[in-house]
Amino acid sequence: MPDTASPLYWKRKLAAYLHDPPEKPYDFGPRHIERAGIHALSFGVDELWKRMGSNSDWTSAAADRFVFPSGQAIGKNLGEDLRPCFIHPLSGKENQPALPTDALKFPGQAEAEEWLGDIRPDWKSEDPHTLFLRAWRHWSGYAAQHPKGREKGAGLLPYLPADTRIADGSIWHHCAIVSALESTRSSDEPGAPLKPAFLLFQIGPVQDFIAQARSTRDLWSGSYLLSWLTMHAIKAVADHCGPDAILFPSLKGQPLYDFLEQQRLGLEQDFAKAARQEDVLVPGIPNRFLAVVPQDFDAEAIVAAAFKTEWHTIAATCRAWLEKEGIGFDAHHDQLWENQIASHWQLTWQLWPWQSADAALTAFQQIPLGRENAIHLAKAVAEAIPDAHKDSRCYRDGKLDPGWAWSAHYQLCQHALDARRSLRDFHGLPTDFTRKPGHRDALSGREEAVLQAEAMEEAVKKSTALKHLFRHIEPLGAANLIKRVWHKAYLARLQEVEGKKHLPNLTRARESFDSVPSVAAGAFASRLYQRAEKEGPLREKWLAFLTAASDARDDFPETIANFQDSSEPIWISRTDNSVFVSDLWSKELTRTKVASSTE
Repeated sequence: MPDTASPLYWKRKLAAYLHDPPEKPYDFGPRHIERAGIHALSFGVDELWKRMGSNSDWTSAAADRFVFPSGQAIGKNLGEDLRPCFIHPLSGKENQPALPTDALKFPGQAEAEEWLGDIRPDWKSEDPHTLFLRAWRHWSGYAAQHPKGREKGAGLLPYLPADTRIADGSIWHHCAIVSALESTRSSDEPGAPLKPAFLLFQIGPVQDFIAQARSTRDLWSGSYLLSWLTMHAIKAVADHCGPDAILFPSLKGQPLYDFLEQQRLGLEQDFAKAARQEDVLVPGIPNRFLAVVPQDFDAEAIVAAAFKTEWHTIAATCRAWLEKEGIGFDAHHDQLWENQIASHWQLTWQLWPWQSADAALTAFQQIPLGRENAIHLAKAVAEAIPDAHKDSRCYRDGKLDPGWAWSAHYQLCQHALDARRSLRDFHGLPTDFTRKPGHRDALSGREEAVLQAEAMEEAVKKSTALKHLFRHIEPLGAANLIKRVWHKAYLARLQEVEGKKHLPNLTRARESFDSVPSVAAGAFASRLYQRAEKEGPLREKWLAFLTAASDARDDFPETIANFQDSSEPIWISRTDNSVFVSDLWSKELTRTKVASSTE
């Protein structure tokens, strides 16, 4: 692998990212080369840009688009009135607005060059790694929001196409893929060969883990924990190869990635806002990702290790928090905890080195999906172009560039991963036959609980935090126990975790989660509030209810807000809608009577 700690590595990626200017669709002639040189000079990588080879650009071009004959070779353009436009990637149609005034109107070339060239100095950096990340993340967004162009179409600059013949991909995406391929060179020498591979990484279990939920809080917590851990695995790849190497899911503008890289990206002030932190708390990361990496990339040492390190950090933090709240572990349950933490997740991955286009299609024909695939017809079309008319960027020594077989490489990688996952490793948990086993986890029904219900009751009575997290006291295994408490034990105290002292708290405006009754009562509560805004008998009853509910909040601190310290809209936003469900009050009244009769 290249030396990813070297400043030269990140400068080389930046130079590759700048190989084409974003405004290239306006002029595919010498002007676009001149503009690329201007941008490279602005970013301080002009000398490296001049010495760059073209093979990463050409491989990306072969992967990006259909293979056309060379217009220069046949002496004419393949179309008239070439212009920037947007072709929908699913329908294949150019923008067709309902009204003429709704048309996509790209800015003129002079304006686009001015706005794209006006690169802000405040998001630049002397550190090449940081500079690359900020160029990749901010350049298109800043140009789209340029003060001079807000009313003149600058907002369309992120949609400039890479190829005006089939405008179904942006120039920004093409430049990112070129940079990602540049990361796969065998050394830092510009002429070193590319050695790309696909990395497909998957994490399980998913459905069972998320479905084992007692409440909507548990449902969110399980989904978000999986997103959080997957993002740390993804970030390990991004730290070594750049975020552009992650093909799916895209990291550009992804709130959780922005949050974890906020220092390098210069987004600290952005994440001081509560609304931005709410975006981060959306569990939007899938349990698998695809990346393009060097062929000698060590997924075990880099990606799996990052995932496991974060998981063990979360587990240790939750364990310490539980002990602080009065829940201890004896030697047996301590060992259960360690065993279950070590064996819970199933990590599988496949590294698939790219082959020649011919070899990839030969292998592709061996799997069901590849036998009648249209890619074989596309290959026949590309090979039928006369040699004199072939676009040299798409061929190597008369053969199609390996990048052309991108989709075949991916399907072969996916097929190999599916085969590996069908042979899952089985890690049996150690069993102590000298003692009677305790209750199983009440939610999964499989592993022995690390905390038995009777051992939790006393601690729950004494701890306010535990009281509202464990309204149903039940035996839980390590994974479900972490799911129950990690938002309190870990997320809410991120600045106290070693190595993350720059991060603010991840908190919600209201720490409770909407319960199932709350979701059911939501529409009713909204209508009632609208009607109660008008003066009359309903208004008086409404205010009396808010006051009475607020007086009862000692029994429901995470459910009911204090009406005395807030306006009606704030009270509504911070109070769970379950207060409008009569069963809530009936159950509390019954509980109170039972408690009084036993005293």
